[in-house]
Amino acid sequence: MTAPEYAQARAVRRRRLHQRQTVLVGLLIVLLLATGLVSWMMWLKVIPSPFARDFSTTPPEETNTTVACPPEGALTTGYSEITAAVYNSTNRSGLAGSVGAALSGVGVTINQTGNWDEPVPGVGFLRTGVNGLEEAYTLQLAFPGMIVTKDAREDALVDIVLGSEYTAMGDLTLASGVPITMPPECVPGAETTPPAEPAPTGTATAAEAREG
Repeated sequence: MTAPEYAQARAVRRRRLHQRQTVLVGLLIVLLLATGLVSWMMWLKVIPSPFARDFSTTPPEETNTTVACPPEGALTTGYSEITAAVYNSTNRSGLAGSVGAALSGVGVTINQTGNWDEPVPGVGFLRTGVNGLEEAYTLQLAFPGMIVTKDAREDALVDIVLGSEYTAMGDLTLASGVPITMPPECVPGAETTPPAEPAPTGTATAAEAREG
């Protein structure tokens, strides 16, 4: 190959390399711009985020709707003595997380928030075991219209299940040591149902926010 031919071939190679680099850089810029646009639209909630979902739990096959009676002489407890889990059965994104954050702000320990995988009519319900009835009835003051039900769990954890008609929390100011009124519709020694076993389909959160 003569010197002129070599120089011409080298120039062609450089031109092709430059063209490839230009195309690659252009594609990267377009990708970055598209990613930024999508992120901005998610931030503005124009399009839903695929990550805005809670930990999900599968509810029991049958939910006990029998109102459990508080113990005789039961008194309200301090929020700092209560541990609760909040579940959202509605299609309103972020509801369990916002309720959990509000309760956490007054001292309740929120060990989990998530989605309830079947619709719950009405305002919702509170569920606990025999050792958590005072805590559940204390929380009921912040959730007017919710009933307290009982299952066979042995700890005092209270499940708060938000129903389709839930709108907002009630008064969060609380005086502990106040006598709890016995609901007229409650059933003494109400039959209990086995506690639901969580079936995780995502990452659990300690105190986060349907969330899809």
